Amino acid sequence: MFNLQFECKEIMLSRIEPLYVENTSKKGLLTKTNLILQGNILHLPLIVQKDKHEDKYWLIAGFPEFEAYKECDIEIVRCHVQLLTSDTEQRHNLLRRMFQYERNTWIDRHKLIDRLVTEGYATKEIGKRIGVTEGDIKHYLVHPEIPEDIVQLAFAFKRSFPNLEIVRRLRLHHFIKDRLYQSLVEGNLSGDMIQKLKWLLTRTKFELLDWKEQWEIIDDSVINYKEHLLSHWEEQIEKHLNVFA
Repeated sequence: MFNLQFECKEIMLSRIEPLYVENTSKKGLLTKTNLILQGNILHLPLIVQKDKHEDKYWLIAGFPEFEAYKECDIEIVRCHVQLLTSDTEQRHNLLRRMFQYERNTWIDRHKLIDRLVTEGYATKEIGKRIGVTEGDIKHYLVHPEIPEDIVQLAFAFKRSFPNLEIVRRLRLHHFIKDRLYQSLVEGNLSGDMIQKLKWLLTRTKFELLDWKEQWEIIDDSVINYKEHLLSHWEEQIEKHLNVFA
């Protein structure tokens, strides 16, 4: 259950240690630091829990705000101090806040959910505990059909996992999917291109071709669409110019 019992307290920032790291965009950090420098209080408070043995507090929610205060050299911040809970409860509380208040990257939510699932918590139970649907939770998990090497490359190059999932669901030969996965992690297949491919697959007799022919068309018209478009563009120009030759 979410911990609603807390005490408002002013704490030295140097006594607060984050229990997690969250991706913070430069734009988001700049917005928060500007608000602080203008004398404003950030909307979301830091949520901390007092260590039982040492004179420090564990940050369990509010990492972007924590980073902004630190960037502005703020010495004392107002926090919500909760009773110390288990690591699992802390992760559930952080995940709840991510879904309810904060705009986080897919990776940030995935890491928390994946750890809870690894510890044996069912996706339905996680969703129930934080107030979202099981489908919301599953959205942040990597489907086992996606090759492990592709998953590792996607993490390394910070590619879109939702786009990988869209590719996985396409009714295409596994050879073609493997090529699409590779193009995506290499940065040659954008979300816009994937949407165009989905649209094309619904409007042609594409399924009548064998997978090699299908890949040839996809590679030419989708992966290398700029070259394809430029070639067609130049052909049309030459065609009209020849009319007047």
